[in-house]
Amino acid sequence: MLAALRSATVSIDVENFIVSDFCDGEIGCQLLEVLKNKAREQVRVRILVDAIGSLDFITNEKQSELEAVGIEVKIFKILPTRKINNIIGLFLRDHRKLIIIDGREAFIGGVCFQDSQATWRDVNISITGGVMPSLTTTFENIFSAPEKLELERFEWTADGFAVLPSAPRNRQIYREILTAVRKAKMSIIIMTPYFAPPAKLLIALLRARRRGVSITFLFSKATDNSVGDLVLRSYLSMFLKRSCQVFFCTDAVNHGKVVLVDEKWVTVGSANFDRLSLLYNNELNIVSTNDKFLAAIGEMLSKVKAVSAELSLKEWKNRSFKQKVLEILVRPLRLIA
Repeated sequence: MLAALRSATVSIDVENFIVSDFCDGEIGCQLLEVLKNKAREQVRVRILVDAIGSLDFITNEKQSELEAVGIEVKIFKILPTRKINNIIGLFLRDHRKLIIIDGREAFIGGVCFQDSQATWRDVNISITGGVMPSLTTTFENIFSAPEKLELERFEWTADGFAVLPSAPRNRQIYREILTAVRKAKMSIIIMTPYFAPPAKLLIALLRARRRGVSITFLFSKATDNSVGDLVLRSYLSMFLKRSCQVFFCTDAVNHGKVVLVDEKWVTVGSANFDRLSLLYNNELNIVSTNDKFLAAIGEMLSKVKAVSAELSLKEWKNRSFKQKVLEILVRPLRLIA
């Protein structure tokens, strides 16, 4: 991403949930300097960050520092007030991660700009070609009116890619994943750090398994959200009892978000496999049926699986009584996880 940003000659657009390390940290400082240098070179630079995800950034002088060199900075949703409708806004965030360089290349996935995530495993893709007009449009729409986002339905490119934006009033990512799971015939592989699917999607997964579809989960042994980890584990019994495969990444926090169905359909992007992402946040994914891309994703998932430990039903049944109680206690949180 840094190399591509340094090559920019016309424009740079950045949208990210977390850019806290613009304020501190090796990764953020490098990115900050590249963006400032490009602005000095008369490259148009625009940045959109989320008020909660990037709280450190918006309460720091770095925003003024960027604006001083001509960078346009916008904040998605100021922090909520005491009004109940604004408190609900805590759950309606801009969780997308997107960089567009000169309108010719984009980076999309799960990567935030935060030093604490430097050792995490994540999934980002670099993409060019036919999807670029759609990606440019989806950024323009949210940058021009961050809190009145209008989503478009983008067409498939000739080589089998489509842009999939999602918002609370237009849950395109959720609908597409739900449709793909319902149509699955052979296999479903889900890579996600957080897991709390909406009821319809959970039922669709269980029905897919009942009709013989193999289901594999690639989770993180631990994330930055211990409550979210407990919520995820509260689902494991129902899947393990149905002979689904559950793997926990052992060498890093697993932050990638991928759903691969029948090795013929895949979506990659910012959306976690939970209610927050699929129902309440602004998210951005790529969906593809391109054979070359599918093969690359399949190879990547195989490598993650190779450095992960499979959880057996016997091992799961032998977990501690305390663990079982905690899983029961967090079940109500599935509705907001």
